[in-house]
Amino acid sequence: MKRPASTPRSCSCSRAAAIIGAGPAGLTIAIILARYGYGVTIFDSKDKIGGVMRYGIPDFRLPDAVLDDIAYRHLELKGIQFRPNTTVGGSITIDDMFRDGYQAVFVGAGLWKPKSLHIKGESLGHVAFAINYLASPEAFRLGERVIVIGSGNSAMDCARMWKTRTACSRPRSDATGSWWYRLS
Repeated sequence: MKRPASTPRSCSCSRAAAIIGAGPAGLTIAIILARYGYGVTIFDSKDKIGGVMRYGIPDFRLPDAVLDDIAYRHLELKGIQFRPNTTVGGSITIDDMFRDGYQAVFVGAGLWKPKSLHIKGESLGHVAFAINYLASPEAFRLGERVIVIGSGNSAMDCARMWKTRTACSRPRSDATGSWWYRLS
């Protein structure tokens, strides 16, 4: 039986599985398959594991050190290979994976498409989607006032990220009773 070159040499596995995506689903299935004796290789388009956990949840809620620990304790120590910066569908296809000896391929592509509200003005240049902002807040130049639509974790993360990135001082009240933040 032909085995993929990226299957761990120390693994005496007769079965190999390819996992596309290093997010929560991909990591979970990789660890489970490794326990069942599969030689596992994870392919991801990003440079580190975690998917939306790393790039969509701010460090103040889920520190990167937690994901780095998972990478070490659950991937490296179990012989699970990680191929970063590898987009499947370009130079590597699923057919290539089967041809190279993988018996199973799991696709956990992720949540990277923002959900549109389909409202007027949504496509204007000063509107940002939460997933894009949380993935790279330094790429956005937001003003002194920001409106966050939503009330879930992503909305609160965006509001808190904006607040910490703009170094706001204490909120103040003007004569009308409106609260506002003065930028330092």
